[in-house]
Amino acid sequence: MVACRGTAARTPAVAIASDHLLSLAHYRVGKRPPAGWKPGKGDAFTKVLRGNELLVRGAGEFWMVEREMEEVLVFTYGSLPLFTRAYEGAMWLAEYCHTRRYEPLKHVPGLSWVVEEPCGVRFLPHDSLTEQL
Repeated sequence: MVACRGTAARTPAVAIASDHLLSLAHYRVGKRPPAGWKPGKGDAFTKVLRGNELLVRGAGEFWMVEREMEEVLVFTYGSLPLFTRAYEGAMWLAEYCHTRRYEPLKHVPGLSWVVEEPCGVRFLPHDSLTEQL
């Protein structure tokens, strides 16, 4: 599955992480960020976890979750990039959803890591959706 490079600007819609999803990631409003995150370029923070660099990037008043190799965390049904309202929440979510490359997020149904691409959003084939249900 592929999302658009420069995702925030080019997707027709985005998904905002619910309080329930963020609580599964052990985040609540006002909680400090997990240890080890460092300021990156511009409005971003990075952390290396299990050999892969995680990235939380600001997009206006929201924050999106990415990781090395141009991957973005998305809501699977529609390939909608997943945003949070606070950078701390995005950091907790990034760590909670981080798996080995190409390993499905079995503990978080409905979310996937996708590779960004400059041409647009490529949706999951129908068979991939039914496998995740």
